[in-house]
Amino acid sequence: MEISPLAIVIVMNIYKYPNPIERVGEDVWKSQAGMDCIQGFLSSGIIKSGEDGRLRVTEKGRVWITRILATPFPTYSWSFPDD
Repeated sequence: MEISPLAIVIVMNIYKYPNPIERVGEDVWKSQAGMDCIQGFLSSGIIKSGEDGRLRVTEKGRVWITRILATPFPTYSWSFPDD
């Protein structure tokens, strides 16, 4: 499954900021692509709606975000399959 850059921006802003709409921009947040990302994260349990109506990252979402942030940058080097 591929995740779009927009989806990563949205979930990281939900994770980090109390008002992610302000950070992402209301026009992007409410766009079809933005709403699809949010709905996909809700459906998969990455985020949930809190009692106050704010979106929050779940424990499942925190594990995924931790993995994203732990991904090292690629290096430019040659390797051979039998090395």
